Amino acid sequence: MLRPGAARSVPPAAAASAIAPRNGAGAGNGAAAGQKTIMRVTTQSKQDEIGLQTLVGDYAEKGTNHGKKFYQKTQKIPGHEDINVFLYYWDARDGADFSGWWFGDQVGGSQVWARCPQHGAAPPRVGWKVPWDADKAEPGILFVDPAPAGAGGGGAGPVPVAPRSVPAPAAGVGAGASPAAAQALVKKATGEVETLEAACQEALSASKPLTAASGEEALSEAHQNLQKQQTALAAAQKSLTQDITEARKGGVSATPSVTELSKLSPKLRVLQTGLAAEATRVKSLFTKLQAGAADAKKEAEHAKELEESLPPAREIVSAAEDSVEAVGMMAAPLVADPPDDDADLLKKALEEIETAAAEAQNKINEARSEINLKLQGARKFAPETRKTALTEFSSMQQKLTEAQKKLNPFKSFQKEFKARVQARKSLQELMEKLTTAELEVEKAKMMSSAADSGQMTEDEISSTEKIMQPAKAGIENMLRMIDQKLRTADAAMKEELTQMKSKVTDAKKSCDSVASVLRQQRESVATAEMLKLASDKVDSAEASLAKCQEAEMPFLKGLEVLPGEESTKAIGDCESACSKSLAAVNQARVFLRTKIAEAKKYGPETQKRVAEELNAHQSRLDGVAKKVESFKTETIERKMAAMMAEVIDGLSACEKKIEVLVKVAEIFSSDSLETVSTSELKEAVEKTAAAEKEASAAMLEVRKVFAAKQKEAKGPDAIAALGKLQSRVNAAQQELAKTKKAAASGEKMIKGKEVLAEEDEKIKQVEADVSSAEKKVKPGEEEAALGIEQAQPSDEDIEAIAVALTSGQKTLKASQRVVEANAAGSPAPLKASLQKLAARCKDALSKISELMTLTKDQRELVMSRAHVREGKAKVDEVETAMEKVNEAELPYLKGIEILDVKEATSTVAVCEAAAAAVQTAINAARN
Repeated sequence: MLRPGAARSVPPAAAASAIAPRNGAGAGNGAAAGQKTIMRVTTQSKQDEIGLQTLVGDYAEKGTNHGKKFYQKTQKIPGHEDINVFLYYWDARDGADFSGWWFGDQVGGSQVWARCPQHGAAPPRVGWKVPWDADKAEPGILFVDPAPAGAGGGGAGPVPVAPRSVPAPAAGVGAGASPAAAQALVKKATGEVETLEAACQEALSASKPLTAASGEEALSEAHQNLQKQQTALAAAQKSLTQDITEARKGGVSATPSVTELSKLSPKLRVLQTGLAAEATRVKSLFTKLQAGAADAKKEAEHAKELEESLPPAREIVSAAEDSVEAVGMMAAPLVADPPDDDADLLKKALEEIETAAAEAQNKINEARSEINLKLQGARKFAPETRKTALTEFSSMQQKLTEAQKKLNPFKSFQKEFKARVQARKSLQELMEKLTTAELEVEKAKMMSSAADSGQMTEDEISSTEKIMQPAKAGIENMLRMIDQKLRTADAAMKEELTQMKSKVTDAKKSCDSVASVLRQQRESVATAEMLKLASDKVDSAEASLAKCQEAEMPFLKGLEVLPGEESTKAIGDCESACSKSLAAVNQARVFLRTKIAEAKKYGPETQKRVAEELNAHQSRLDGVAKKVESFKTETIERKMAAMMAEVIDGLSACEKKIEVLVKVAEIFSSDSLETVSTSELKEAVEKTAAAEKEASAAMLEVRKVFAAKQKEAKGPDAIAALGKLQSRVNAAQQELAKTKKAAASGEKMIKGKEVLAEEDEKIKQVEADVSSAEKKVKPGEEEAALGIEQAQPSDEDIEAIAVALTSGQKTLKASQRVVEANAAGSPAPLKASLQKLAARCKDALSKISELMTLTKDQRELVMSRAHVREGKAKVDEVETAMEKVNEAELPYLKGIEILDVKEATSTVAVCEAAAAAVQTAINAARN
């Protein structure tokens, strides 16, 4: 028989993965030889239509599943060796209908044979359903017992039945149903289930809309219809079980049919569950309707019974209350005015009171017993009547409780009589004190009524306080005494003390009311003086502001910087007025801040009134403070303006001179500076130099004055003013430096243009010499065409070329140095021209080197000859000079060593000149 796979939330593979095998044993093809037997399954059934012999045998432990051990059959099934049998546990994760112990072909598999819905740690011995969805467990169908120690494979249970092998099915399925017959069972059962499912849905659809308002008849009809469908479902379930049993007889070939039939069983169970829930709901509605009618009848009967029982109960409660009141009335005269002389009369009266108290106690007890009986009976009434009865009888019980409290002090009245009399006297004394205090409070209240028409005077307030204070102290003392007595007083005394406390409390409230009025009046007196002082201080601050405005008048004539002495005096007056005004403002501000904080200590009304007036004064003061601060700022600015007048005048003059300088030097900032002629540049340089000299002198003078003011400056205001002027001085200095730099570029332009013109002439001359030499050294076009690589100049030409090239080479190198030096830092246009000139120098030098290389051999020969000739000429010049030296020395060669002065002087001079000429000739020859 197959169990539907959809009913299992954990698939077989997942269930198998949760198994923990032991000793390497798995759920394979049976146990190995020598494996220990744990469980033995036997049967007492004589029939095997349901395949019991498949389950009978020995089982070995293989692992755990869902927290419990599982087992595998150790014997093989003859003819079906590939089929394994497992005994395992499955928890309620898939629902209660699929939980318990199972026999199946694998742990958690879909093909199962038997089930026991128990949850013990070991497989249950009995209670097995075979097949698994049978209606009940048949007695003796299966026994699962622990195997005896040392048991081998096979054996018997409590009632041994030899295991029978399951024969291999024949080709025609054997004695069971054929596959065709099994398929016919499936078709018949499916049709019946579908028909029944439609009928059940129709019954449910008709029943679900019903409510309590639908009536008893409709609910009864629906319930009968639902019961009819439930009966049909039970019959169908039984028929389906029989069909499954019949189909299983077909063996392995009928397995698909068994599976299809098994899938119908859950459908029937779902329908059965839905019908049962709906039937229960309809039955509940029907029962409530029937119970409602019965309850209404019961309510009427019980209400009538309650109505009849209430008057007697009220009468006995009233009688008990009256008896308690009578006892109180008997005792009141004795306590209020006890007899002094007649002791016998007093004793008799006390005994009568206690006797009456005992009678009253009996009546209370009788009434309480009667009410308790009534309450017990009322608990059986219908709900609404029971609620009314409980309320009425509970109220009566409460009255009896109150009466009992009143009666308790009189039960031992004779014993406590003296204490009660003493307590009464204390109450009378308290009452007298209370009366006196009330009179004093009333008097103080009348005296304080003057506050209704205006402000009370200081004398009125003091007089009222003298009356109030003793009265207030007495009332508070009485309250303390009453609280002490209430802790030990009996019920009657407590009642009187409570009433007296209420009167004392009322007197205290009146006293507190008068005290509140007096407090407000005293606060009003105190705040009036405070507000006057606040107003005076703000007025003083406003007056000081007016003084500031008067001191400012000299500056309001249109001149911000006044003449020396007048400016000094006006600024001094302004500073003095400002200082006094700031002091007045600060004094008023501190006073107001302090009083605003103090106002929070007053009562709400006074606090609100005082705060409003003080805030108004604060607003006035804030306006004055703002104007004084503005006046202070203006005074500082005027003082700084007067102090810095000299610096400002000098700086203004310097700025004008710098403006003139900038205008004169505009030409040096022109984008087309290279197009300006040298003469114009020189003229601009001269004018710029003159303007720059004047501007620099003015700037130097400004800095001297500024430095002197920095030394004199004291205080942050002067430093701030100097800081502003410092910015102007720095700006003027930067403009002057910028203009100087532009003028310097003009001077460079002039020098660069002069260098450009001068060196251009030199380079042109050298280029002409180089070009002439090239024509003499290099072949012409015709010679080049004939393959002649070099011309044949004469020695004279070579000598002339060598001299010219050597001189030109020196000239070019000198010009290149000058040009490159001037190009650095020159304006861009001039720099480009100078760079072109330097390039020409390099080109000419390159050509000279080439010509020198071409004429090297001939040039060296010719030049060596020329050098020899030149050296010889130089030596000849030296010799000629030496002959002149000899001639100059002749006067000393006449034999006279000492000549006369005149001749000696002349001769020495000639000798020196001749010697100098020789030295010059020697130097020339050596170089």
